Amino acid sequence: MSDEIKDAWPMPESRQKLMIFNAHTKLRLRLKYKHVPLWSFVSDLTSHGSGYSAAICRANGWNPDQDAGLKLELTPSPAKH
Repeated sequence: MSDEIKDAWPMPESRQKLMIFNAHTKLRLRLKYKHVPLWSFVSDLTSHGSGYSAAICRANGWNPDQDAGLKLELTPSPAKH
């Protein structure tokens, strides 16, 4: 995760990912989040714009453009080199 995102949303990455995953699991079936991109869901959750929200999705191993109504997988983020 970039320093810019860490500064904008100061929370350990594992906690960020778990928070988004848990909220998404509970809310994904609501009509508001069907057929909208995942970054939009993250934006509503974090109050960040589309750029930061998409970066948060990518940093956690999710496609920011996937349908937010689809199930997320809580898998380990790719190893950083």
